[in-house]
Amino acid sequence: MLAAAVKTPELELDKEEGKLLAENIAAVNAHYGKVIDPKVMAWTGLIMACGKVYAPRAVAIKMRLSMEKEARKSAPRNNVVQMAAPAPASSQQNGTFSSAKFDPSVNPLF
Repeated sequence: MLAAAVKTPELELDKEEGKLLAENIAAVNAHYGKVIDPKVMAWTGLIMACGKVYAPRAVAIKMRLSMEKEARKSAPRNNVVQMAAPAPASSQQNGTFSSAKFDPSVNPLF
């Protein structure tokens, strides 16, 4: 459930891990209502079970995120725009411009 909620596949539980958590949750619930040390033991068991289940996943998440960060750093940034060569300047002779032809392959905007 948590894996789907936070969209993190590393948090997905297999049946053995789910059973481990369920047993320890049941142990905690069995001791509620009694003010005895077994509650503390049950909570300790639950915390240990959660650590056993989720600690490897937390490490895997951290490793995945650091690898993704490194990949983003090393990826080339394609934000350079290639400019076309400027069109040749037309010369002015006796008040008129020489006959310059339009070249569609030269586009100063792209």
